[in-house]
Amino acid sequence: MGTVSDLTDRQQRMREELLDAARRVVARKGLLAMTTADIAAEAGCVPATLYRYFPSKLDLAYALARGFDSAATQPSPARGHDAEIRDQIRHAVTQFWSTFREQLPVAVGAFQLAMIEREFNDEWAEIRHGVTERFARSIRRLQERGAIPEFDPQPVASALGVTMFHMAIVAHYFGEGASGGATAEQAMIDAMTDLWHRSITRPP
Repeated sequence: MGTVSDLTDRQQRMREELLDAARRVVARKGLLAMTTADIAAEAGCVPATLYRYFPSKLDLAYALARGFDSAATQPSPARGHDAEIRDQIRHAVTQFWSTFREQLPVAVGAFQLAMIEREFNDEWAEIRHGVTERFARSIRRLQERGAIPEFDPQPVASALGVTMFHMAIVAHYFGEGASGGATAEQAMIDAMTDLWHRSITRPP
């Protein structure tokens, strides 16, 4: 059918409806257990319609993973003032956290599928690499403006991406992170914001 940008408005709406149906199925059954028949039934269409947009289950999994990544990692403008840097970090962490909460079955399912399906693992690795690169570019922009010290942003960006994903899994599955009267979610956002801020403004 071509790339997403080649689709007509009607076709793009249909594609999004199919992805929404897939997310509902994944929420009930998990990404590994979902079938294309389940999704077609959920969307109220025949399987042939689904195959026009997603020829295989892996194609559908790719689209779900890319959708999660796109929603979770929209960049915010980088500025030099310290308070603004912290606000931007909090915005990025909160955006990731809310997307993770909304699409938890997709995020965890993608992680699981990557461990057992080599072809999908390559795609997932590319997505994660893209996250690291976006973090690193944000750090470089701040360095260019003299807002933070000079250091190699790549390993720091990689560590931050992995840490944020792991913390989200721990918080959502095990309920850890609550302190005092704060909710677990807000406590983890605060902790990740502080960790990220300290990592780039006071590197070792």
